[in-house]
Amino acid sequence: MNVRHHLRNMRSSEVWNLLCLSGLPLLDGFFLAFLKIGLWRQTSSAVAFGVTAFSGAGAVIAAMRLPGTLAQRAVKVLAVYAVVAAGALGISLVRPLFQSLLPDNLQLFTAVFLIGLGLLISGVPSCRRLAQWFGCENVVKAMILASLLNGAIHGVRWQTSFEPAALRGVGIALIAGLTLSLFGAALGSLLRDDADKRPLDLGAGISLVTMGLKVLGLPVPTMCVIAPLVIGFVLTLVLSLSGSRPGMGARNA
Repeated sequence: MNVRHHLRNMRSSEVWNLLCLSGLPLLDGFFLAFLKIGLWRQTSSAVAFGVTAFSGAGAVIAAMRLPGTLAQRAVKVLAVYAVVAAGALGISLVRPLFQSLLPDNLQLFTAVFLIGLGLLISGVPSCRRLAQWFGCENVVKAMILASLLNGAIHGVRWQTSFEPAALRGVGIALIAGLTLSLFGAALGSLLRDDADKRPLDLGAGISLVTMGLKVLGLPVPTMCVIAPLVIGFVLTLVLSLSGSRPGMGARNA
């Protein structure tokens, strides 16, 4: 494949959706919170961040909807995560600059955003109403405004940082997110449009809520962050396979 072909792939709506969803943590402050509070220090926390931030239900569903064969879908996912990895690496290398901008209570903004987003995508009507009360978009706007004010008051530190341990944690998170999205691409190739995404939505919602509590500093075990997403993914696979068999039989008749 040539470069022009890859660029056309990146402009397709399905690939663009995957790029937006997997790259969102680089823009909404979640990745900066990951760096600032040191979630990268533990492998399990880096994995939990990767599957909830760099992937998750939205990214998995976007990967499921990618067109083409399994190999073509995998190439598109890899191209998306190459872009996300470049952005994450760039932010990591200028971490002192961003940390000088970020307010001291960044984790509070991030936690509220994650909890609200988790409630929103869970698919539970009462949770969605509560998420609208949270106002996820308003939290992001408030965080950006607080960062600009903090930078204007205290100044900006124009420094770079090369910390191998942090880059290792970032790499683990990226690989975890990439792996889950590749599973989504494989699931989409297997099931086409027959997948029931409700268990995946609920599992991802629970994972985001528990991740938000973990960002707040509560002693939430990492397994409580990862397990709901994994269970939701497995249930989506099992229910979709069992539900698609009659249809497949009808088509073969």
